[in-house]
Amino acid sequence: MTVGPRLRVCDFAEDPYPIYARLRSEDPVSFTPDLGMYLVTRYDDVRQVLADPATYSTDSGASLIKRTFGEQILSLDGAPHDALKRQFQPLFTRRRVRDELEGKIATAAQALVASLPVRCDLRRSYAARLPVQVMLLAFQMPPELEEEISALFAIFERALADHGESSAATDQGADCARRLRSHFHRYARIDSPLCKDKVARNLSIIFFGGISTVEALILNALWLMLDRPEWQVRLRGERAMLPRFLEETVRWSGPVQSATRHVRRDIRLRGVAIPEGATVNAMIASANRDPAVFAMPDDFDPLRGDLIRHLGFAYGSHYCLGAHLALAEARIAIEALLDRFAAIHADGDLAELVGHEFRQPQALRCKLAECAA
Repeated sequence: MTVGPRLRVCDFAEDPYPIYARLRSEDPVSFTPDLGMYLVTRYDDVRQVLADPATYSTDSGASLIKRTFGEQILSLDGAPHDALKRQFQPLFTRRRVRDELEGKIATAAQALVASLPVRCDLRRSYAARLPVQVMLLAFQMPPELEEEISALFAIFERALADHGESSAATDQGADCARRLRSHFHRYARIDSPLCKDKVARNLSIIFFGGISTVEALILNALWLMLDRPEWQVRLRGERAMLPRFLEETVRWSGPVQSATRHVRRDIRLRGVAIPEGATVNAMIASANRDPAVFAMPDDFDPLRGDLIRHLGFAYGSHYCLGAHLALAEARIAIEALLDRFAAIHADGDLAELVGHEFRQPQALRCKLAECAA
């Protein structure tokens, strides 16, 4: 009997990697009734799905994101998507991140670190706050909006967790989107031929997209430093290793574990017939542990030679718009902690990484030892 039909959503929450290994080996394209979609788990197949929007579309009128934000960059493919991406790409170029944003990010990170008590939850007090502040900086919006934006995002996350099944979730998501758009109508300074509402709609989804994913990247990297203290020691002495450490974090336990696509025509993948209109879940986390591509894939190894092949920021036209910013922000966040504190230890048992769509620890309670003056 194939593996996929027996799987439930809850099977993936705590440690999905043994399941992914079995799927890759025995059932690489498999329909899972509990999820209502086809799971694609091998690296080459996942990359094929991500690279072919003509067959595997991001557009689904049923998604909460599209119902609340309307048509925007995440719901479009082909030329319309590419035109939008060109409009907003200048906000996130490597040069702008380096020349305009890194200094401001460092100032924000240092201020947050200076306010941390020696015992704290680094998720709530640090990793959840910095991405909101950075997105406000990136969009040149007032820092005083942090509290309101954070509250809006928390409401929107709860609506997403409900999968948009209830009318209340849809209403809450729509209200969050409307309130966020109003801020972009007021503050956005984007030179664009697009109408103001279309700009605000796209900036809103980009803004929200830059919060939870970066929070999770920071948390997962810190979690690995706590779980593998030898890496905390090494990074203190070899800061140049941090970029590779973060890339391997994205591969080994990336914030985004999968990408949903919708099939535009009847197809066959690995001999499995998939009908038009079916939903395919490209399991990025599984692809990033595929031994056909990565040597010893379950080992966390920032020195690995095959690191740059990971799909943690997706692939093809929907490659993450803010990848440069996310990596720079996470690097600066960790540097600020290492500069301020002589040691970072878990306060009690280290919370596990959880989640099969978005993966991170739910809390990161730590003891911080200040550097000697």
